Amino acid sequence: MPFHLLLLLITASPADTLRLPAAELLRRAVAQGDAVRAARRRADAAEKLIGRAGAWRNPLLTVTAENLGAQRQVTGRDGLAGTEGQATLEWYLTLGGDRGAALREARALADAARLGADLTEADLREAAVAAAALAERDAAVARHATEEADALDRFAEAMSRRALEGRNAGGEAARARLEAATARSGAGRRAALAARSEAELARLVGAAPGQPVQVEPLACGPAEGAAPAAGVTASPDVARADALARAAGAARDRARAAQVPDLRPITGFRRTAGFSGLLLGLALEVPLLQAGGAAKAAATAEAEAAAADRAALAR
Repeated sequence: MPFHLLLLLITASPADTLRLPAAELLRRAVAQGDAVRAARRRADAAEKLIGRAGAWRNPLLTVTAENLGAQRQVTGRDGLAGTEGQATLEWYLTLGGDRGAALREARALADAARLGADLTEADLREAAVAAAALAERDAAVARHATEEADALDRFAEAMSRRALEGRNAGGEAARARLEAATARSGAGRRAALAARSEAELARLVGAAPGQPVQVEPLACGPAEGAAPAAGVTASPDVARADALARAAGAARDRARAAQVPDLRPITGFRRTAGFSGLLLGLALEVPLLQAGGAAKAAATAEAEAAAADRAALAR
């Protein structure tokens, strides 16, 4: 098949061309975007973690039995009556604001994940608009290059006939043929670029492989009569950076709260020498080996970095 016919097949609009309004282009691009689905699922997961951050720790039940097999030697009684032991229930009382800081961090991370999903969707919409514009531009360039190559072919043929008839120099005809060949080669490169741009657009909107896509002209600016969005005070990037800064600040507060020892009240019953009684106790963690100072310093540095990122985006 002659090359110019192949180029016409690439740039033509066959009957099975997928014609999309601008709004449908954006909708299909988002629906086909795996990155958007992944970002939305991560946002859902971050939302679920809020409940986990606010959950209290489970109590600890401990049951012990002593003197098993030696009840008579120890207590002078046999069986269950001579068994000693205890059953206790421990729970945790956090001090220093651990739970509140964890809740603030989880809520801020959920906000950041939701805004990140919105940004991913916006990026995909932007990519779809850019792909549509690029495909339209490359198709027009390829079409014009083909028209130019066809015109130069006709000119070179005419110059060759004139040279054979002796009406002009053979060198001029040779230059015309060389220029026509160069133009045809350039048209081939532009046709390949047009095919690649069209394939990328088809991929973004989920069209069948090889199916041409034609998009209606995209409107520039808001639709007629549309009111500006209410309550919008910052770009999504800044809003997400602000959420991450809040999360880092809450993580710093949680690191500080971890340095405050938590209490573990203990209640239960104890049986000794055939008598049972109430058992009360209080355990206190001694923060000697947890490197709380290093954790707080790291969290503070991360909070300062997040604040700097937010300030840079705002500027």
